[in-house]
Parts: sequence; C-alpha cells; structure tokens
Amino acid sequence: MPHASPEETVPGSITRQLAEFVYRTTWDDIQPIRNVLECGLLDYIGLASYAVEHVASSPVFIEAVNNLSATGPGSVLGLSRRYQAQYSALLNGTLVHSMDWDDTNSVASLHPGASAISAALAQAELEMSAGRKVTGREFLTAVAVGYEVTCRLGRSISDVLHRVGFHPTCVAGVFGASATAGKLAGFDASQIEHLFGVVGSMASGSLQCFENGGWNKRFHPGIAAHNALLGVQFVKAGMVGAARAIDGKRGLLHSYARLSEPDLHIVESLGTFWETSNTAIKPYPSCRLVHGPIEAAYALRKQFPDDLDLDAALSGKDIEVTIGPKAFHGVGSPAANKFRPTNVVEGQFSLYFQFAVAWLYGSNAWDSYQLLQDEKVLALCRRIKVHVDDSLRDGSLVTVAQLGDKCVKVEYPLGEPENPIGLREVERLKFLPMAEKVYGVQGARDILALFYDLENQDDLSVFTKALRT
Repeated sequence: MPHASPEETVPGSITRQLAEFVYRTTWDDIQPIRNVLECGLLDYIGLASYAVEHVASSPVFIEAVNNLSATGPGSVLGLSRRYQAQYSALLNGTLVHSMDWDDTNSVASLHPGASAISAALAQAELEMSAGRKVTGREFLTAVAVGYEVTCRLGRSISDVLHRVGFHPTCVAGVFGASATAGKLAGFDASQIEHLFGVVGSMASGSLQCFENGGWNKRFHPGIAAHNALLGVQFVKAGMVGAARAIDGKRGLLHSYARLSEPDLHIVESLGTFWETSNTAIKPYPSCRLVHGPIEAAYALRKQFPDDLDLDAALSGKDIEVTIGPKAFHGVGSPAANKFRPTNVVEGQFSLYFQFAVAWLYGSNAWDSYQLLQDEKVLALCRRIKVHVDDSLRDGSLVTVAQLGDKCVKVEYPLGEPENPIGLREVERLKFLPMAEKVYGVQGARDILALFYDLENQDDLSVFTKALRT
C-alpha cells in the first residue's frame, strides 16, 4: 500500500502529535476517564435503542439507509437487521443524537460520544467479520482516544464554528471518530495521520437547520462516524491523505476556525490530562445551555407555596433570568421562535420554553415537547426576561433566576463533573427506563450484565449481538 514517506509529514505538527497519541494510548492509560466512558456508553445504548420507535425522524433515516445498504456485519441498536459497517455507524450516530440527550462537553461545546462510540461499534464489527477478535478493553481504549481527539479539537474551534454556522460535533467529531476507527483497525501513527488527512475533506455539519427546526443536526454524529469508516478503508487501500490536515495552512484550524496560528493548547499535556474528563451526562433532552435555567426554575418554584397564584405573583414584575453571553446567543435571545417554538428542535433551544415547562409542570422529559402549544407555557414564556452577564465566559453554565425578592443561583447543572450523575444513576435514570421498552426487562438486564463485565470480554461480538433486537 503506497503512502507518503516520513519526509512528507511534519513530526512536531499538531496533526502528527494527535496521531501518535492515538497509536500509543493503552488500556492502562485510559483509567482516569474510565468512569466517564462507561457512563457515556451505557447512556448511549439506552438513547440509541429508544430513539428507533420514539422519535419522529427515526423511520425516515432508517428507510433511507435501508434503501441504500446491503446486508453487512454492522448492528444498529434496537433493530434486528444488519448493515454495511459505514451505514450502521451512520444510523447509530443519528439515532443516539436524535433527542439531543447524549453526553456533552461544555468546555468543548459538543457531543463527543455519539460519533466515537458509533464508529467503534461499526469498526469493531467490521474487524470481527474479517476474523479478528476484538476485546472489550480494545473497544473502550479506542472509544477513549476518539473522545479525547474530539474534545481537544472542540475546545479550540467550537466558539468560532458556532458563530459561522458549523456544528462542532460533526466537524471535530469526524477526527475523533477516525481516531477510534483507526485504532481498532490497528493503524500505526503514520496511517492515522493519513486518515486525518483523508477525513479532513469530509468534515462538515451546517447549523442552518436551526432556521426551521430541520432534522440535519440529528444526523451529524452519524455523518462523522460514517465518514470515519470510509476513511479507514481508503487508507487501508493505500490512499495518501493530506499532510497537516488539522494545523496546515489550509487545514481545519485555519479554514474552519479562522485561526491565524495553530492552537498549541490542543496538544498541551496530551496523554496526562484528559479533556474528556469535562464530559457530562445530560438529564434533560435539550441543549445543555438550558439545563441551568431548567434547574433554576425548579429551585425558584420551590421558594413559593404549591398553591401560588402565578398571575398575582407576576403582577407588575417578570421572572428575571441571567446567563452568560454564549448561552444567550444559543438559547436566550428574544427571537420569535424562542418565545414561541413551533417544533421540537426550537423547543430544545429555547430557554423560555424550558424554564416555563419546568416551573409549571416540574418535568422536562422527552414528552414535555407535547406542551409546545400549551397556552399556559406560552403565556409564561412572555413573562421571562433574560439578561446577559458578560463576566460569564468560557462555556459557563451559571444561571441566576429571580422573581420578586426570591433568587436562586445554579453554578453547575446536574451531570457536570462538579455535580455528576454516577454510573448507577445513569442505569436507573436513563438506561433502564429506555432499554426496557426496547429489549424487555430481561433483555435490558442481559445487556447490563455484559456491560459491567466488558473489560473482561475477549470477544466483543457477544456484547454487540445483545444490542440487536
């Protein structure tokens, strides 16, 4: 297989350093973030399988892929049919992100697990179909490097990407998913560098879908995972990828993030500090930036009696909510579709809707989007005034809410590393309620047994088989 010679690469480049990190990382190295990965994986299984029957867009995506894909080794969670690997990656990545409930990293401002885990499942099954056994430890190690590459790139580029209309989950995610897939394919550092060079031409993800609540965002992690699987095959066949795909003068940092100089923070403390550690499990199916306001609404409502006359309480005053500028631009601007969202996507990105639902009904679950036309909710949306505190930077999730002389402050919403949701809580709060509806009570318990023993499994196929219905 022809590849560029070492002289054609830049040994100290960011691209090369990330490739070497992916290649050299071992099971022992990932122990500091093992709990993060396990929480993310268990969360992923529940979400992706549940989305098959409970999200309006899922039948559309499944039908489209069914029309394209021949039978292959790839499993799609919650389905019995098997797909070509790139299409199982596409569907799993789409399903898990369809409710915007998958894990998120507030520093990197993206969802790292959706693309990394989807690529891992697909590439692992592809490897096993060729006769190679993949162990649970190999699988989790590959997922770890995918998370880390995605999060490190996201930390550098997400703010700019959001401003110009790209989705960091997809743009950074294709590199992370490729790190995962390349690791499982047994690539060395040079091959991984070529792989980054290949998928740099497939980094994508427009957020124009916010204009009308389009479903594009939902399949962005799937695109990233799909393209990673393609990239691996191109490199295996001998394709020469672009050098310095991340930090070159026409690479990711310059062309997408508009950086005049490479951001060396991307590789700072690489292998000793894990950016993945900032990843959070989401308790609510909505943009992470509304989770502080949701919990502020819960807390503020408790300051008042259960039989509160809301009209009287609001007489001559409004509910005041203060957030940072990043949150304001994402979920709090006084746009018409924030005050009166007309579809699920708009509701997921509306501070006003989420706060009103939390105040009035005390629950912001997936079925809360049935309240999009609720007159009480819409009326309260108009009584919420959002203010910006410019001192709240760097992805801050701090929220202050006030009504009259009652005031609450949320520093870290539930799920953040400072206020974590543990693995058993993920099982109880998210996995079991969703997985039991898909696999049945016993099927969900069988998956749990395999999941908790994943590090000891010498043949991952037993685990992936259990994920099918």
